[in-house]
Amino acid sequence: MNVVETVMQLSMMSMIGMYGIFSNTIIKALTATSKGAAAMVEINQVILNPLFKVIFFGSALSALYFFIFKEGGLAVAGILFFVGTFMVTVVKNVPMNNRLKAASEQGDLETYWEEYASQWNRWNHVRTLSAFLSGALILMA
Repeated sequence: MNVVETVMQLSMMSMIGMYGIFSNTIIKALTATSKGAAAMVEINQVILNPLFKVIFFGSALSALYFFIFKEGGLAVAGILFFVGTFMVTVVKNVPMNNRLKAASEQGDLETYWEEYASQWNRWNHVRTLSAFLSGALILMA
C-alpha cells in the first residue's frame, strides 16, 4: 500500500464520522427544536465548503479506484462505498435538501420538515452503514 492509497482510504473512512454524527445526533437534535428545519437549511449551505467537497468527491473517486483497480475486500469496499454513500447522496439526500431549501424560500418549511427529517435520516443511515462496512473491509484488507 502506498501513501496515496492510504490517503484515499482515509478519505473514505473519514466519511464514516460525517454520516454517523448526522444519524446519531444532529437530526435528532434538530427535530427536538422548533428551529430545526431552518437550521438544517443553513447546515446544507455551510457544509458545501471547499474542504468538505474535496473529501466528499475525493472519497467517491477513491472508492471507484479501489473497485476498478483492486481485488477482494478493497474492491468490495469501493463499490459498497460508492453506491451506498455517493450515489445515495446524489439520488436521495441532495434532492431532499433542495426541496427543503425550496420549501424555506416559499415559506412552507415546517410542512415538509417532518417528512424530510424522517426520510433524509433513513437514507443517511444507509450512508452511515455503507461507509462503516467499507471502512471495516478496508481495515481487513
